[in-house]
Amino acid sequence: MASRNQSAQINGAAAFSMPALSAVFIGRSVAGQGKPNAVGTLIGATLVGVLDNGLVMMSVPYYSLNAIKGVVLAIALASAYYTTKEE
Repeated sequence: MASRNQSAQINGAAAFSMPALSAVFIGRSVAGQGKPNAVGTLIGATLVGVLDNGLVMMSVPYYSLNAIKGVVLAIALASAYYTTKEE
């Protein structure tokens, strides 16, 4: 990010932390191994990208995008928690 902007800024990549963490946690719950893994992260990143593009194509206001992604993340974490709790 610093090379693209040609300067180092403290909050230069702050917008990328929510999608990255969402991809990891969604992938953790999708793959079912109970820990972050590469295949699950790839699936989670694809899901987050499709969700983000779909919301933009549906003309959802920009200020509600993070709230909707947060709800999807909460559902994924809850499903992972209840799946590991039952085992």
